[in-house]
Amino acid sequence: MTAGHPHPSARVCAPLHGARLALSGAAAALALVAAGFAANEAAVIRSLGGTQSGFLIGLTQAGVSLPMSRSLAGQTALLDRCAQVQLAWMAGPLGQPDRERAARACLDLAERALAASPSLPIGHLAVAVSSYHLGGLAAAQAALALSQGFGPNEGWVAERRVDFGLRLFADLDGPARAALARDVVLLASQGRSLPVLADRYLRHPEARAWLAQVIGTAPAESQGAFLRAVARRQGMGGK
Repeated sequence: MTAGHPHPSARVCAPLHGARLALSGAAAALALVAAGFAANEAAVIRSLGGTQSGFLIGLTQAGVSLPMSRSLAGQTALLDRCAQVQLAWMAGPLGQPDRERAARACLDLAERALAASPSLPIGHLAVAVSSYHLGGLAAAQAALALSQGFGPNEGWVAERRVDFGLRLFADLDGPARAALARDVVLLASQGRSLPVLADRYLRHPEARAWLAQVIGTAPAESQGAFLRAVARRQGMGGK
């Protein structure tokens, strides 16, 4: 080789060395992202773990901000827990300040989730329940209708919506009641949801006539299955 000229192999190896450094840097960055993701999801799992009362205590801590999962499944689980915890104490003994703090924490969580996924049905339901506990009946009804519109065939969310809607049945406006009616017809057609629907029918005598009218629009097979589910529930001690 002449002086001052690199060996040909050096010209080949230099780009390869640069590529290896780039790949190494990318791998390190991905590792950091993965570690951050894992830590965040671990915090979400901790908030979901334990008893319902423990979750509620976390919600009622002043200034709490629940960790938001970065996965859709994790977000759905958190929002469902928020909705169910609030539904459980709609008529419970929780004091108003704690009730409002918990509702604000859940509302914050739901709004963050909906900013990323605006059509998430359980997110709108969490907004509905939280808004109700914060005194926003109109906002609660609007969010209830949005949840049904974005998730008309998601039976498990429909069960939550029917539970919530029947608790404030007398105050429901037209659009919210129409959305609730669509959920009732859906549940009447799903065998796994019939026990839930029968239980709510018996728990809410003020809405029975309306429920019977709505279920009367379902196929005859669904109507018969619902009546049998009510009879079974009554045989188990339902009123």
